[in-house]
Amino acid sequence: MVSLYRPGPMELIPTYIARKHKKEEVTYLHPNLEAILKPTYGIMIYQEQLMQASQAVAGFSLPEADTLRKAVGKKIKELMEEQKINIIEGTVKQGISREIGEKLWELIEPFGDYGFNKSHAACYAMIAYQTAYLKAHYPLQFMVALLNSDAKDMARIAIDITEARQLGLAIKPPSVNISQAQFTGTDSTIFYGLGSIKNMSSNLAEYIESERNTNGQFKSIEDFITRIPAKELNKKNLEALIKAGALDEFEPRYILIHNLDNIINFIKTLATQNNSVVPQNSLFGATVPTSPKLEIETIPANPSENLNQILELENQYLGLWISTHPIDEYKDILTELTLPNIKEIKEAKRKTGLILTGVIKEIKIINTKSGTKMAFLNLEDISDNIEVIIFPSIYRTLGEKLNTGAGFAIKGKRQYMDGVSQFIASEAKLLTAEDIQKWTTSKSSPSLSNSVEEIGLEIPEYNDQEAQNNLPTTQDGAEIVGIN
Repeated sequence: MVSLYRPGPMELIPTYIARKHKKEEVTYLHPNLEAILKPTYGIMIYQEQLMQASQAVAGFSLPEADTLRKAVGKKIKELMEEQKINIIEGTVKQGISREIGEKLWELIEPFGDYGFNKSHAACYAMIAYQTAYLKAHYPLQFMVALLNSDAKDMARIAIDITEARQLGLAIKPPSVNISQAQFTGTDSTIFYGLGSIKNMSSNLAEYIESERNTNGQFKSIEDFITRIPAKELNKKNLEALIKAGALDEFEPRYILIHNLDNIINFIKTLATQNNSVVPQNSLFGATVPTSPKLEIETIPANPSENLNQILELENQYLGLWISTHPIDEYKDILTELTLPNIKEIKEAKRKTGLILTGVIKEIKIINTKSGTKMAFLNLEDISDNIEVIIFPSIYRTLGEKLNTGAGFAIKGKRQYMDGVSQFIASEAKLLTAEDIQKWTTSKSSPSLSNSVEEIGLEIPEYNDQEAQNNLPTTQDGAEIVGIN
């Protein structure tokens, strides 16, 4: 299954299963191939089988078989033509018909798309079983190790943490008094590593951990700044710590952000004083200069703005939302509407007429061949995330509303692109406070069902032909195909 479950050979899986369960007859091109292909029910899967088949039918030597493997794998036209002749002529020399040689080549030619080394497959399978066992029986330790292996890749960290949450593990935001430089875990809880905060230096993360272990927890923002050398705590690192929430226990995040320049000036004052020569007490009463004090300016709180700011900063500096999730604002209403979550959408047998809700985590806007704009969204809820394609006809009405953290209800269909789920939007609606109120007051209505239209949301029509005509030629260099 390791060798079959890949983009090329996946189309052979139904045949493999049918033959394994004796629902389809296992056939062989020639009796000489039976011993080679019997373990895989007549299907050529491994590179070793390719080499053995060329020996058994065309009389190739081992070096010749290895040359064939290289030619097929690299798809070098001249070598392929040469090997085709060798296979067919070699088959005839073995007293086997030319037709068999030609049919054998028809099996060999596309093999480069999916042929896999059997020894590699065996190793991958062993690792898969071992890691699956660890994940099933030691999920906390497994996920912590996985996160540390992806420590500098924010996109992977977000994927890993989504998986960890699905395993029932809690995720705590970074804290200078709890977190270590790396991800750690205890009692079904993972603590975000300081070293994985965006723009955070590994040296500073390790110094914070060491200082705390040696001299105890930090008692205030001033205590923290005083105990960390100025050469380690520059503005970029301090800003990262503040905006990621690692200093929240000392002051609200919006207060620290407001005072960022004030704090930086305080650090500079400390550094200047520490580098100066301090006079000793003298007979005439000279005293050591008093240490400066950090003055924190307070500003009025705005809970709604502050929460939005926190979520935006967490997404920017941690790669995901930790304090809360923007979809929580709509959770109770969506439960009443019995709408499936993104994970259920991705696993559903039904592919069309689906409705999903979520918040935008990332946005990529591109120009189509005709010069109009379309968007690729990473839409997320508490269960999972999915790429959503917004074609020009919908983008025209939603463009200015497509913002990170915005909630949307989207109707469309699911498709697979290179084994990854995508959602093609046919209708979309920004979820607003007015919509939530509308849903709240009407949720007892018996007409409510899994349809955005039935709850009174006005949604633009979708022009399938326009979308097809305006498909861009490439996305990051890869051709975008039409709607399936």
